Amino acid sequence: MDYSYWGLNGAPFVGGLNLKGFFLSGIHEEALARLDYLVQHRQRIGLLIGPAGTGKSLLLEVFSAQLRRCGQPVVQISVAGAKRSELLWDLLEGLGRMPTPQSPSCLLWQQLFDRFREAWWVGQPVVILFDQMESVSKEGGETISRLLGCINRPEWTVTVVLAGRWEILSQLGRSLLDQVDLQMVVEPWELPDTQRYVQEALRRAGRSEPIFTAEAVQRLHELSRGIPRQINRLANLALLAGALEGLPQIGPELIEAVYAQLPPLETRLAKELCVR
Repeated sequence: MDYSYWGLNGAPFVGGLNLKGFFLSGIHEEALARLDYLVQHRQRIGLLIGPAGTGKSLLLEVFSAQLRRCGQPVVQISVAGAKRSELLWDLLEGLGRMPTPQSPSCLLWQQLFDRFREAWWVGQPVVILFDQMESVSKEGGETISRLLGCINRPEWTVTVVLAGRWEILSQLGRSLLDQVDLQMVVEPWELPDTQRYVQEALRRAGRSEPIFTAEAVQRLHELSRGIPRQINRLANLALLAGALEGLPQIGPELIEAVYAQLPPLETRLAKELCVR
């Protein structure tokens, strides 16, 4: 789409894991503060949960970037469908170690434990962020469970964050949940968050004057239920439709018209859950 119709120099509503599209809502600010507390106080296990599309993965990307700027060893891994050897390889590579091809699992574990010990000696706690835990395979789950059972050793300082949708609460089991030091919940945005986000996104794209009326932003929030991923999708479609119709501004009627052309939100979310 050519965003110049709206006086924009690019796409204002950026989704995915693009750090440039990150908006520090009050909800995300609190979650980042809790993640920082978890690491600074050398807690072992954190739990980051919330509905699909609320920005959990992007939040972890932002947190990882903050830690790396401070020289902190950190690795972020999407565990969806990963097998034991894949997880161990990803962990080692993310922590600056290159495993030998065809290495048996026992050697990979030893290399990982050696890395933890090295980090402890130089006073650099290791941070591991496991994302999409709701889609972890049985084999991957067993690997993570073993890791969590080992990190309490006094000679290591390792913090692990498990991130995913609400269903991971039932998947993890009571014994593991009892070990969680801190839980963080990423809820959908409130209306003021959506209002500030739309304004900030347009400003970053070069537009100081509003494109969406106040009523349109409110309808955007209501129809998206405050879920950032859905806000981005609906706002971008409204920009496209408004440009095609030659509108000077986007009102609530256009938001509703665009939304009506999409499958019901429940259907879209269900499809996303199946492919993630």
